[in-house]
Amino acid sequence: MAMNQLRVIPVLCAAGYSEEELLREALACEARGAYEIVIGADRSSPEAQERSLAVLRRVFSQLHIPAGTAVGAKRFEDIKKAFYTGASMVFIEDASSVPEEVLTEAAGRFGAEKIFLCLPSDAPGNAAVRERLERLGGHGLLLDGPCAGLPESGAPRYLHGVSPESAAECAGDYDALLVPAGEWADSRAFLHSAGIRTDAFVTGLRFDQLKAGAGGLVPCIVQDFSGGEVLMMAWMNQVAFEQTLASGRMTYYSRSRQCLWRKGETSGHFQYLKALRYDCDADTLLAQVDQVGAACHTGHRSCFFRDVMPPVSETRQDLEVLQEVYDTIADRKAHPKEGSYTNYLFDKGIDKILKKCGEENAEIIIAAKNPDKQELQYEIADYLYHLMVLMAQQGLTWQDITRELADRH
Repeated sequence: MAMNQLRVIPVLCAAGYSEEELLREALACEARGAYEIVIGADRSSPEAQERSLAVLRRVFSQLHIPAGTAVGAKRFEDIKKAFYTGASMVFIEDASSVPEEVLTEAAGRFGAEKIFLCLPSDAPGNAAVRERLERLGGHGLLLDGPCAGLPESGAPRYLHGVSPESAAECAGDYDALLVPAGEWADSRAFLHSAGIRTDAFVTGLRFDQLKAGAGGLVPCIVQDFSGGEVLMMAWMNQVAFEQTLASGRMTYYSRSRQCLWRKGETSGHFQYLKALRYDCDADTLLAQVDQVGAACHTGHRSCFFRDVMPPVSETRQDLEVLQEVYDTIADRKAHPKEGSYTNYLFDKGIDKILKKCGEENAEIIIAAKNPDKQELQYEIADYLYHLMVLMAQQGLTWQDITRELADRH
């Protein structure tokens, strides 16, 4: 019989904390082994929420685990700003009152699986709410208690405001339990004692499906998740593999010391697992991580810091990113993908694309009047994306634009 699984996620609320206190509390959750965290924005007023989201953006940038936030939302812009904090998921309070078209647009843009509708457990008993949930079937749900008769959608279902004892009784029907940060460790320990798995990382691969070498070891190449830099290579046995998945932090087997070791235990330079893959021969692992500090014991960022030959190019051309994004947009136009926000824009046609370009242009103007440079950075990036959709729709390329600019000088 398979063991039930219920992830336990610590929750903080930004209201009542200074930025320094909030960061300290979030880092403490991370240090205790939380795999993810939710920090609710201050929703006492629209102005308080705006200020709170700016704080959360700075806090999230210093965490190494996925972080979600909870907001009040009446407009698409409210949800967009919540995601622009770097949130991995957004919980929408009082979701019954949010216009359906707002949720639909946000789902197309950010992914329905990242948007959670917060509802009281008795809400789905209301026929109108139930019909709405069926139409919005891809969205996650956050309920304040077990709920019978939920529409079948396959979307994640989370609980909050529920004791670990009550959650244990219905663990098989839900994916995660949100608890106050101070209760996280005790809640997780109780669920473990009740035979419920709380590991965050789930894989369909068993270690015995890999082709281990001498001593039951498999090499693991470690790569920076965001930049792609190769950081190091180490070895894993079955226990190291399972502990890595159980903790979300990279654990290896030392051949010289003949023991397990968790990266960062003595140095503080932990590696937080973001993705784990294996190669075509099933004899090598590739771990993509968020690296804290240096990966190499010498203090270098990467173990591969010595050149056999000098690199052909010292720097990556950052402007290549514009071409890469444009190529992806053009590919979506040629090969539509279900659920793609880009294809949603193409399907709506030129008027919708122009409307979005105008809206994003206005957002740039508003952001430029504010003192937050990062907000302006987000809005310019958003505008450039929609501008590239317009270019692809009208058959223009970056080469056309750069040629026009060159001809003017």
